[in-house]
Amino acid sequence: MGGKPGEFVSQVFHPMSETPNFVLLGVNHKTAPIELREQLAIPHTLAGLKVGDDKIDQIVKMAPEDPTAGGNPVKLDRRAARTIFMRALEGRV
Repeated sequence: MGGKPGEFVSQVFHPMSETPNFVLLGVNHKTAPIELREQLAIPHTLAGLKVGDDKIDQIVKMAPEDPTAGGNPVKLDRRAARTIFMRALEGRV
């Protein structure tokens, strides 16, 4: 990761939704987490981390109440928490 500060100036003024492969300081925001996982040999799925669905109800209940959930740009409710958990279990981003 890296790059020069001036490399992203022309893209800063465009919303990310208009720039599918938005690059900030030479880092692609869509691929960086996956690349970092690969570099650190972190499994791509929750199942690969030995996290199963046996606690899904507990996690789904707790997630929207977590203090960090309020910082999300989209409100996190139980339905969204369940969807995120299931996708993470399967490795879908």
